[in-house]
Amino acid sequence: MVGQQTLDLFILVRIQVRQPVWAMKTLKDISIVLYLAVDPKALKTRIEASTRGIVGLKSKSFEDLYSERENLYMKHADFVIDANNKSPEQLAQEIAILIIPRSVEMIE
Repeated sequence: MVGQQTLDLFILVRIQVRQPVWAMKTLKDISIVLYLAVDPKALKTRIEASTRGIVGLKSKSFEDLYSERENLYMKHADFVIDANNKSPEQLAQEIAILIIPRSVEMIE
C-alpha cells in the first residue's frame, strides 16, 4: 500500500524560457509529464506568500502567464491531476498510482 511506503518524487524541470515547446517535448521524450492543475486564484495566493518569483511576470500579467502556461502544460502532460484542496500526501498517492505502472512499462 502506498501510504505505508516511503515515496520520494524528484521532479526536475528545466525549461528554457525562450523555447518552451521544445523544452516540454524534450521532457516528454525522457520522462512522464504531470500537470498539477490548481485554480489560478489559489496559485496566485501561494506565489504571493512565497519568497520565490515567477519568470515572465515583469513583461506579462499573472493571468496571461497562467493561461499561456496552462495551455502548454495541458498539451504536453501525460497526466493532469486536479490538485485543488488536496494534501501533499493525497497528491503523492494519486501520482504514485498513475506513474508506477507507467514507469515499469518504460523500463521494460
